[in-house]
Amino acid sequence: MCTSTAKANWVPKQLKNTHVTKGQTAAFSIGPILAQKFEDKHSVHMLTTGNGTSTIEKQRPGGQRRTITQSIDDYNKHMGGVDHIDQLIEPYDATRKTVRWYVKLAIHLMHISVLNGWTLYRHRGGKNDFYQFTRNVIANLVFRDGVMVTEENEDLAQLTGRHRDTRFHCPTCPSHPGLCLGECFQLYHTKEVFWE
Repeated sequence: MCTSTAKANWVPKQLKNTHVTKGQTAAFSIGPILAQKFEDKHSVHMLTTGNGTSTIEKQRPGGQRRTITQSIDDYNKHMGGVDHIDQLIEPYDATRKTVRWYVKLAIHLMHISVLNGWTLYRHRGGKNDFYQFTRNVIANLVFRDGVMVTEENEDLAQLTGRHRDTRFHCPTCPSHPGLCLGECFQLYHTKEVFWE
């Protein structure tokens, strides 16, 4: 017997376009392979060579009971390490389609590193869930004693020669501060309550 998850475009269109409500299953057989669509929090597509469409009741950690197919239960029991990692990371995935591939790769590797740290933390008796652990890691990397960590460089000599005067100034201010092109800061300089 072999069972695997599948992308929606890997299953027949008749199955992909079938509407099922939460807890229901639709199936389509092609020879020995059975394609299934199961609706839970979102649509789950499975390809399997066994178990048919039989369903079982499972209890979630919160005590709620739900009905799932036998193939999904078998898949969850024998899920490989990569799928388990993806399942843990997926709710916190920060990558977007517009991000370049190497940025996605870097973010994914950081997620894997945090997940490995969380696994060791839990193995040593830690109680925080993955989300709280990730927040703590970020806070410890960014903040020190409640204050954001920044590079403190008192040497302003490195900026010598980089300052340029602008030709654009606020015409109404007595000190004529430099502004960007146009009148974008004129309201800010001329009104006490500039957001009205």
